[in-house]
Parts: sequence; structure tokens; C-alpha cells
Amino acid sequence: MASIAVLVKFAQLKGLEADKMLAGSGVSSSQLELMHLEVSAGQELRVVQNLIRALGHNGLGFEVGGCYHLSSFGLWGYGLISSATLKDAVKLALRFIQLTFAFSLIGFSENANGGTLTFGEPELDPVLTQFLIERDMAAALNLLHELTAKAEGIERIEFRTRKLAFDDYPQKHQPEWPEYPLTFGCARNQILMSSTLLDYPLPQANPMTVAMCEQLCTELIQRRLQTATTSERVRQYLRVPGVGCPDLPTMARMLHLSERTFRRRLSEEGTSYRDICAATRREMALEMLQNKSITMAEIGETLGFSDLSSFSQAFKRWTGLTATQCRKNL
Repeated sequence: MASIAVLVKFAQLKGLEADKMLAGSGVSSSQLELMHLEVSAGQELRVVQNLIRALGHNGLGFEVGGCYHLSSFGLWGYGLISSATLKDAVKLALRFIQLTFAFSLIGFSENANGGTLTFGEPELDPVLTQFLIERDMAAALNLLHELTAKAEGIERIEFRTRKLAFDDYPQKHQPEWPEYPLTFGCARNQILMSSTLLDYPLPQANPMTVAMCEQLCTELIQRRLQTATTSERVRQYLRVPGVGCPDLPTMARMLHLSERTFRRRLSEEGTSYRDICAATRREMALEMLQNKSITMAEIGETLGFSDLSSFSQAFKRWTGLTATQCRKNL
């Protein structure tokens, strides 16, 4: 929940309402302070999508990424602070990267001169992907700066996008990065660091604390993997913007399962893929209908329908009411 809370707080500082940012996510404003709650990637991406719709996407990810701090990441961030050197912190961070809010495919490599953090792009809608890469890289830079309190060892930052984020985006929204050499239109998204910076001893290093954090992070990951049923994992994927309802073979591949195993597991859980698709879209439609600032066309588009007519027909089949009648009742 912590990442959604950061997004909503950022939106509120821009004069936007929390409920509008949470539309379609299944999260209520009263839950934002319950940091122990876990949300799916799809729920967070829905909030990101609402934020982009309200503010546009040129450079927005850079600004949002600057709002993430070590304290935003709980146990994971505490482990980084307690590491012996920055290199140790980076390696610990990547071991437990699934406990973070990153959507980028982050990797780390070393050579004689230093190290490179690379940020692979997730296979999502291009606008969402640009936002997430910008946010994840800005957040990483923020964490590096908080850990070492120095930027001299960051040799270069490279982006695959053209230089629109700084040329076209209003000056007042640019991140505070005047000391970082930035290059756009590159082959990869990456942060290049010197060996001196990687070997920088962290002031709050504590080997006992690191060991404790590693054990607790491992247990947390194992617990998450054990509690997620197949049907729950399907619902999480269906809530990711742009995914829509892929056919059964495609969803099975997304879950790394054979079609036969996929069908069998859902049958054992008392459901089917078709039923999950219909129920999930119905739930999301009802959530978005409660926010009158979202048009019917936007709801249909969000749910993956090609046009408003298709959405209207499906909604009446699900509920027995038209979407307009349901919105009035709600």
C-alpha cells in the first residue's frame, strides 16, 4: 500500500482528489494509511494510469520518482541502510527486488572501472512504460543519494527516450539533478557508477541488522508465493492496464503453466478462466462507475472493449442493468 499512498499524496499536492486517483483500483482512501495491506501490481498501475490521465506523461515519472525514499520501502530499505558498502546494498536490493515497487527489470554488472544499473522496460502500454522507467530510475537515484550523501561517483545516466522529459516538461517540474550528466536516445536505460562510489562505506552499517533483514525478507517472499492461488494470480493480471482478457493459452503462458495444468488448478478452486474474466471485469466496472468523473467510454476502454457498444452489451449481460442505470443506483 505504501507505493499507492505515495502516488495519491503526490496527486493531492497537485490539487487532485484521492478518490479520483483510486478509481478502478479497488482501494479506498480510508485504506491508504494501512501500510500492512498488500495490493497487486494491477491495482497500483490503475492509480498510475489515473495520474497520467490527469497530469499528462511528459517527464511525470521523474517527478514522482523523487518522492520515494528509503523509508518508503520498509524492511527492504532498512536492509540497504545497514549494508557495509554501497555495492553490498545494491546486491541486497536486487536479491529482494520483488519486495519493492519497481516494474523495471533491474540488473547490475561490474567492471574494472565501476558498475552499471540497467533498467529493462516492462511489456506494457508505451505511456505506462515510459512513466515507470522514469519513476524507477528517479527513485533509484534518490536512494543512492540518500545512502551515500554524495553524487560525484555517478558518472552518467542514460535514457532510451529522446530528450522530451527535460526540454518539453515545464521547468518547475524538473527533478533536482543539475549535477548528474544525462544522455538521451541511448541503447539502454542505465546508471553508471564509479568503483569509488560502489566501495563507499555506509555510515549505519550493521552486519547483524543486515542478517536479520535478509532472513525476514526471505520469509516474506516465501509467504507471498505460498498464499497466492492460481485464480488470485489471474485476477491480478487482469487488473493490469492494457492486458484486457487474453485467451486461455496466453494466460497460461503468462503464469508459466501448461493449458492442462491451468484448467485443472482453476477447476480445483471451483472456477474457470471464463468466469474469472467476467467477474473481474464486472468488479472493475462497478468500482469505476462510482466515480462520475470517469466517462462510460473511458471505462470501456480501460476494460479492454473495442467500443462503447460492446462494453454496454457486456455490462447488461453481467448485471441485468445498463451501465447508466447502475450508475444512478450507485
